[in-house]
Parts: sequence; structure tokens; C-alpha cells
Amino acid sequence: MNFSVRQDYPTSLERLWAVFGHADYPEKKYRALGSTGLKIMRFEVTKKLIEVDLERKAQVVAEKIPKMARALIGSEQRMRHHTQWRRVSPMQVDAELDIAPVGISLRAHAYGTVIELTPKQTRMTLKFHVR
Repeated sequence: MNFSVRQDYPTSLERLWAVFGHADYPEKKYRALGSTGLKIMRFEVTKKLIEVDLERKAQVVAEKIPKMARALIGSEQRMRHHTQWRRVSPMQVDAELDIAPVGISLRAHAYGTVIELTPKQTRMTLKFHVR
């Protein structure tokens, strides 16, 4: 299955880079989303790279899962995330994301860009391939 996601942020790319590059950002983000059992395995930040590798437990919302897949997934799922943001210019970041539920033969790979459209608007566009 393939799909695309587009998200606009009401800020500059420089500000996003600073926020996403904070060591406590992934933990705050996923805790706010209701995740438990969060483990940050790798968090690296340089001027050109933000890389995060983590595991988390998340509640499964059965209504959002296709009926044919509901029998394979319980009420909670441990997920592994690996994200890389590579700064390719002052106005663009190339992004890559891999998500895999632990113990289930399902993988999502995404790639795309984060582009500053104006000093007050940045757009992330990701193309997902799920197998």
C-alpha cells in the first residue's frame, strides 16, 4: 500500500530543526500521544543530521485498522521507529522514516522533504510504502 502525507508547520525550518533536535523532544512527543514503554536507542544531532531510533508501546485504535488486519494486532503494540533528517540546504531537509511493529511482519518506509515555503511556513511531504 502506498500513500502520501503532507503537514504544514507555522514556523521556519530553522526553528523546526532546533525543536526536533532537542534530546527531550521525542520523549515528550510520544508521551503526549499516549505512548508508554518508550526507549530511545539512538539520538544523534549535528548541523546536517537528526537521527532518532526508538521503541514505544502504543494503544491500538481498532477502528483505524482494516478489518482483515485486526485479528493480527492486540490492544497495544510495540513499535520500532527509525528517523533520519538530513539538512541538504538552508531551506530543505530530506527525511526518511521506517516504522515496524515488533513481532509482526509489517513495515512502513517513508521518504520525502521538509521545505521552508516562507519564514512562517514549512511543509513536510512524505511518501509511504507499507508492506
